[in-house]
Amino acid sequence: MKIGIVSEYYYPYVGGISEHVHFTYKYLKEWGANVKIITPLMKDLKYHAEYSSDWAGEEDIIRIGLSKPFYYNGGFVRFTWPVGLSKNLKRVFESEKFDLIHVHAPLVPILPVLAVKHSICPVVGTFHTLFKKSLCYTITKSYFQNILDKIDTCVAVSPLAAEAILKYFDVNFQIIPNGIDTELYKPENPPIDELMSDGVKNILFIGRFDPHNGLPVLLNAFTLVKRRYRNCRLVIVGDGPLAPQYKKMVPAEIKQSVLFVGTQHKLKPNYLASADILCQPATLHSFSLVCLEAMASGVPVICSDLKAFRWLFEEDGVFVPPCDSEKLSESILNLLEDPYKRMVLGERLRKRSLNFSWDKIISQIINIYNKTLNVREDYMFIPDYQVNYDFSKFGIDREDRPCYQNPLF
Repeated sequence: MKIGIVSEYYYPYVGGISEHVHFTYKYLKEWGANVKIITPLMKDLKYHAEYSSDWAGEEDIIRIGLSKPFYYNGGFVRFTWPVGLSKNLKRVFESEKFDLIHVHAPLVPILPVLAVKHSICPVVGTFHTLFKKSLCYTITKSYFQNILDKIDTCVAVSPLAAEAILKYFDVNFQIIPNGIDTELYKPENPPIDELMSDGVKNILFIGRFDPHNGLPVLLNAFTLVKRRYRNCRLVIVGDGPLAPQYKKMVPAEIKQSVLFVGTQHKLKPNYLASADILCQPATLHSFSLVCLEAMASGVPVICSDLKAFRWLFEEDGVFVPPCDSEKLSESILNLLEDPYKRMVLGERLRKRSLNFSWDKIISQIINIYNKTLNVREDYMFIPDYQVNYDFSKFGIDREDRPCYQNPLF
């Protein structure tokens, strides 16, 4: 089987979609598929040599068009410059002769939309994003509905990602969440030496410096925490255009206890192994790969009380109202002062993360490919397990729309 994975996001851009694309590629290759990744050039990002060993081989990456960053939907997104893009995509599709293409974020202009439009083989589309409103979809509903109708199978990484699209379009979804490499992220990983040698508790934040990730809320909460619990520090893993502003926000009284360590692709498992708590104070999320990485690492998570996080953690997360620094500080203090609770939560989260391991997720993806290609049952890689998914459990009024999920739990 020859598969083309089309994504606006891939390394050197680091994020949830890039990770999803990469591990789909990696595990499909292990299953014997011929896989190519079609993604744009990103000249504004540094190609770190230390990261490139983890990428797909250059022979399997087709760089097409030039991607540039824009601010949209409460964060920074990327769009591929359209000049010559349609012509080049058609040329790639004609020469590669894919059996199937898998397009990530297929309604995001411009590369994913054109990939669906010009595909000459069956299409699977995976939707990752949660948004509250879209003037663009309201105005251009007919155009994007036509694009959706060209997708043979639509997948969402969570019920919330599906709900965002269902507000505007008529589409049937299947739910396959993001996966996690549970051998890469595990409690036994060696910690960062300088974070463990002084006995100080480590509160960890990992994420891009986008407004919806809530770092200012955490900085305010940590200021309150330090006034009552001195033996702790805040370690911030991430970067972005807002880095200078965020660094200026740190009050003088806590500056010595706040570490900005930049993006740590290689060392992220080790930073998680050093953490006593991970904080995820986001205001908008359909899924959080960072939370999943913390789960697999056995790190207790304090997160905003969002439907996406409730779906991901169920009873195993610590939830606080979004944008409430005071409540967040109280939850941090409660966990810092209760090592037994941290241990129990960490063990439960590690066990729960195994349901999201990539060997299980890739089986579901291959099952979707087989269904899309109408492969005979005796050629399927795995049995067909599907059940109706109840959106109302999460307060989503979409029971009239068929939506399916391979059971994980």
